[in-house]
Amino acid sequence: MFYIFNADHECIGACDVEPNLEDLASRGEYAAELPEGVCLGDSVIDGVIVPKVVPVDHAAMARNLRNGLRNSIDAYLMPAATINDVLVTDEQKQTLIADSLLLAAWPATAGWPFVPLPTLSPLLSELITVPAWNYQ
Repeated sequence: MFYIFNADHECIGACDVEPNLEDLASRGEYAAELPEGVCLGDSVIDGVIVPKVVPVDHAAMARNLRNGLRNSIDAYLMPAATINDVLVTDEQKQTLIADSLLLAAWPATAGWPFVPLPTLSPLLSELITVPAWNYQ
């Protein structure tokens, strides 16, 4: 497999046949024939594949988790929502609203997103699977 690299030695393409080396050189690029396994963005330095480091966006992951939980809660707040085929009571709705508000305020917690999820009600844990937030 032929891999194409830019001047910073980052892989920008791959092909099965040898590319036009003059054309690549005119753009400050080059090609190398290597075993398969080089991904776009990886670097090859002295024949060693150095994988591209993709930073983890903990804040985006936390917001997605929080938003997903709040969306799940919303389904139980609809006027005709039921739990085990019984209409959700006002008390249950208030409990779920309190959980949703805790989640809404979570990003304002000092150290967020590197803090645990707020403590949510047992009712919510019975209704939906609350995933673990692994922030480390």
